[in-house]
Amino acid sequence: MGEACGKTGWQLHAWCLMGKHFHLVRETPQANLVAGRGWLLGACTGRFNRRHRRRGPLLGGRRKAQHIAGRSGADLVTACDSVHLNPARAGLGRAARWAMGRARCRSALLKAPVDDRQL
Repeated sequence: MGEACGKTGWQLHAWCLMGKHFHLVRETPQANLVAGRGWLLGACTGRFNRRHRRRGPLLGGRRKAQHIAGRSGADLVTACDSVHLNPARAGLGRAARWAMGRARCRSALLKAPVDDRQL
């Protein structure tokens, strides 16, 4: 992911890797969402397939991008919370397990320090 952000100039705010798909909340200062996504999926698939000696697509299904208005406000925080809560909603663990990632995201977006004692 870091390599993709470096190549594209994306700013990653939240991410979640699920069993067969992933969710990202990112800013794309340049008009390169489709090209960057293509590179990311190709790189991930190629590396996984080489490591596990397999062939074919890694992730299937449709891809979706949604524009978030107010990128530095409540809409962006809500999107980050939604992405970080995905594992708990899917039954992959307790929501508290993901609290630190949500708190760090909120802290960065709202420019407020995180008090770890509140988590």
